[in-house]
Parts: sequence; structure tokens; C-alpha cells
Amino acid sequence: MVYSYPVHDCSRLVTNEMIDNQFLLEKCKALIETRIAWGDSSSWQIRDFENLSERIFESTGVVLSTSTLKRIWGKVSYSGKPNLATLDALALFAGFENWRAFVAANQLNGISSQKSSAAKKYLRPAILLVTLLILAGGFAAGFVFMRKTSAILTYTDITFSSKPVTLGVPNTVIFNYDASQSNADSVFIQQDWDERKKVKVDKQKQVYAGTYYFP
Repeated sequence: MVYSYPVHDCSRLVTNEMIDNQFLLEKCKALIETRIAWGDSSSWQIRDFENLSERIFESTGVVLSTSTLKRIWGKVSYSGKPNLATLDALALFAGFENWRAFVAANQLNGISSQKSSAAKKYLRPAILLVTLLILAGGFAAGFVFMRKTSAILTYTDITFSSKPVTLGVPNTVIFNYDASQSNADSVFIQQDWDERKKVKVDKQKQVYAGTYYFP
């Protein structure tokens, strides 16, 4: 009996750790490029990598060959990854104690950035909610203030007088009034001897005539 087993292409298996290491390596390279300030690394020539090798040796005491640096910067096709000694030298030249210190520092920065992003994510709705509450409170206070202000009736500038046309009954009485300066919504003429007789008059006018058939 013959058994067959599936064969996996290991070259296609990419783990999160490999992606993270590649990201960190690119970041370390960017720091080195910023330090030496030689322009875009895509235009570097062989002499540039030779000079970089000399600079790294002078700064760290570690020799990284030109071919190694060219592989790291993608000038030569290479499927492997740098060993720890090479990574330590690169991290040291970039300003860190070693590769582990460089990784730890960038992981802390990543966590801080995530916390900051999360805080901003929840802070923005909170600020919006507080702003809306403040605006709602302001409108409510303004409405209450307007209600209170409008509830205070002003009538000190109202003028009123009456004059009968003839003597006896029936008799017509001319009422002269001016309520234009008042904030009242409606104006009435009320007989003081009979509370049932109240007549609404036009606030914008000033004369009203009433006829009485009983004394």
C-alpha cells in the first residue's frame, strides 16, 4: 500500500514574525540612511556600500562586507535573512545598544501609538457629546431666559382715556388708548363695574367706540 502526503511549498509560508522582522529591518535602514544623509538608497553605487561598510566599522568595530550590505539593501537577490550579529551591528550604528534594544524600543513606540489612537478614537465622540450637551444646555437656558423675559409684562407706557359723546342713554363712549410700547400679546378694555364686559381691541390702533343702552 502506498500513502501520499501533501507537500507544502515552505518558501511561500510567511509568518507574522517574518513580516515584523522585515518591517523593523526597513525602519533600521531608514534610520541609517537618515544618519549618513547620502540621498535615496535606490541610487547608491558600489562605492557607497564600501563607504558604508567603513563607517559601520569605525563606529561599531564590526566588519559588514559590501556584499552583505548590498543584500540587506536589496541590490542583490537573496532569500535569506541577516544573522543576529549583522542586525546587532546595524542597530548599534543606528544608535541603539543592539538589535534587541532596537526591537524593544520600536515595540514600545508601537504600543504607545496604538493606545494614543485608541484614546483619540474614543475621545472624539466624547468631545462631540460634551459639545452637543453644552449647546443643548445653552439653547435651553436661552429658551428659559426668553420665557422669563417675555413673562414680565410691561405696561408703564400705556395711556388710556374715555369720553362720552352725549348725556343719558343710549350713549356712545370714545376710548383713546396707546398700548404700542407694551409687550402684551393682546389688549382689552374692561368695564370696572361689570367684569363680564371685556372687549378685545387692536393693539396697533388707538381709538375704540362703545355704545351703552343702560346707565
